[in-house]
Amino acid sequence: KRRRGLAVEGTVDGSVIGGDTDGGERGVVAALEDDEAVEAELEDDEAVVAELEDDEAVVAALEDEEAVVAALEDDEAVVAALEDEEAVVAALEDDEAVVAALEDEEAVVAALEDEEAVVAELDDDEAVEAELEDDESVLAELDDDDAVVAELEDDEAVVAALEDEEAVVAALEDEEAVVAELEDDDAVVAELEDVDAVVAELDDVASVVVELEDVDAVVAALEDDEAVEAELVVDDAVVAELDEGVVLSEAEDDDPVVAELDDDIVVGPLEVVGVVAALDAVDIVESVELADDEAVVAALEDDEAVVAALEDEEAVVAALEDEEAVVAALEDEEAVVA
Repeated sequence: KRRRGLAVEGTVDGSVIGGDTDGGERGVVAALEDDEAVEAELEDDEAVVAELEDDEAVVAALEDEEAVVAALEDDEAVVAALEDEEAVVAALEDDEAVVAALEDEEAVVAALEDEEAVVAELDDDEAVEAELEDDESVLAELDDDDAVVAELEDDEAVVAALEDEEAVVAALEDEEAVVAELEDDDAVVAELEDVDAVVAELDDVASVVVELEDVDAVVAALEDDEAVEAELVVDDAVVAELDEGVVLSEAEDDDPVVAELDDDIVVGPLEVVGVVAALDAVDIVESVELADDEAVVAALEDDEAVVAALEDEEAVVAALEDEEAVVAALEDEEAVVA
């Protein structure tokens, strides 16, 4: 797999190390399906060294962060290859050491000494095909630098790669060394540890939906009054006690909305009463000069519909599919509170 990674994934300028773009990929697939051919290829040190002769191309690929990121997309392969992350990082930082390692046949052979394990990995045709998918299209993508850059700049693709946080953490065994390689440590840590920060930074609603794939967790958060209260920043605009007494607001709202909450009276702006009504399934019994908020009140008047929306995964997903509404909610604090 390591050799195939060097030969197939290519360099930044689209060239292919140790191969050609005129049908060579078909030969790669044929070779991967033939165990004897694979073993013969692995046993031929000269062939291995010949593939690594172009030091400049190798160094160029290692110096280009985008190319390195592209090579690191396969977490499992990365973990298998980076057995000693500190040694790998040290080697990558020293161009001369990299060149020396590539020129040393014994070092190359040592890396490939477990031929049986390599052959065993290549024995599974379906797995190999699934990884390679379409060699021609892969090469075509690698030949087009603009397409590669576009892929790396696409939030959706990045989010997709980070979907499984546990797998990411497992892959990054030496987090300190990895973070040291990254330019903006604070931003990276914030993105990995703070989902809210990730959502706030993403302008693409489709990416937000990808982040919110765990609908159960979303529903659980909506159903947990304490969690909701914790999310709402208590400032001059919101002063509320949901469990007892009267809910009051210091917001500049001359026409408060009145709602009935278990025989208690809730007084406050529409945003506050709307949250209370949604969480406790109460009816808004009176309102004054609602202006553009009539539609919101109408939606909150149906207790059963509110409860169903909070408990129904499909309904939650459907609500998230309205791109304009989600964007408005993310960009408008009052809308988020509502």
